[in-house]
Amino acid sequence: MKKAWIYRKIILGILSVAFSLVTLTTTTFAWFTLTTRATADNFDFSVTLGNELEISLDGINYSNDIDSATIKAAIGSQLFLKDVTSKNGYDFTYDVINPIPAIANRDYVSLTVYFRAMRANQAVYLVDNNGIGVHFGEAHSELGTFFVSQGVDWKSSAKFIYDEKGTVIEPGTVIKLYAADALRVSFVETHVEPEVLGTTDARNQNELVQTIYDPSENEARGFGKSYGALAYWNAKHYYDKLSIPEEIPNTITSLTKIQGDIPTDNNSRVVSLQKANKDGDKQYYVGKAIINIWLEGWDADCFNAILQDKIKIQLRFRGAKIL
Repeated sequence: MKKAWIYRKIILGILSVAFSLVTLTTTTFAWFTLTTRATADNFDFSVTLGNELEISLDGINYSNDIDSATIKAAIGSQLFLKDVTSKNGYDFTYDVINPIPAIANRDYVSLTVYFRAMRANQAVYLVDNNGIGVHFGEAHSELGTFFVSQGVDWKSSAKFIYDEKGTVIEPGTVIKLYAADALRVSFVETHVEPEVLGTTDARNQNELVQTIYDPSENEARGFGKSYGALAYWNAKHYYDKLSIPEEIPNTITSLTKIQGDIPTDNNSRVVSLQKANKDGDKQYYVGKAIINIWLEGWDADCFNAILQDKIKIQLRFRGAKIL
């Protein structure tokens, strides 16, 4: 949101990602874990899966293990996470004064993932955000989906309105800020290539889903609020004030719940698995999505100080019947 986007960044030094699968009756689960640190310079990513669901980065080589070298080749070994913005979850810019296109896997995280299973009429959903209110050190793999950060102490140098209740922050006041509160994740379903599916993915573009999710699930501190980070910016820049954007992204603040094998809605559907040509005697169903993760510059919690925070992210996916 701020002019300083060009200069402020988090180095995604330690980026560890893990996939795992748990099978419960007829449902499938997958896990995606992301950890960022501000100063480290190494990178690690691993994938582990069970029997029913497989994940691939190229749609060709499916395996239960993906090593760090493979991931580095896919998204690069060094990332610099900036506070960018997106209206649709797939086009990104930074610097609100003179917008510049943001670059995937330099300014924000972008990863293409293929899901594959052997059951028909299945979709994959993001489920179970159990990280709200969880401390950074308490997050663990059994928790489900979570977006947590360590937090940074920040001292205000201006008087401004902090929240929707009209809370006034005076100069010199120290408050705890969390990068996790300004995070967004989007899932952009795309057509599966004929080379992967073995046939043409004949769906219309409007059948594919694009979803932006605010994992804080707090709409009151979401996109384009007059208080919070925008109010602080305007207090500091009297002659260079910013206005609330006219266009507000369509953003969900709750995830689909699944009862048995039936989703309650399509709120957080990621992909619908499509029937592929048989691989020998095995019938697979395949889906493809681009996962984007970013710090939303227009979020009420996107103060510059959060760019020094440490973040842990885990995404839990569950397969269920297509609604």
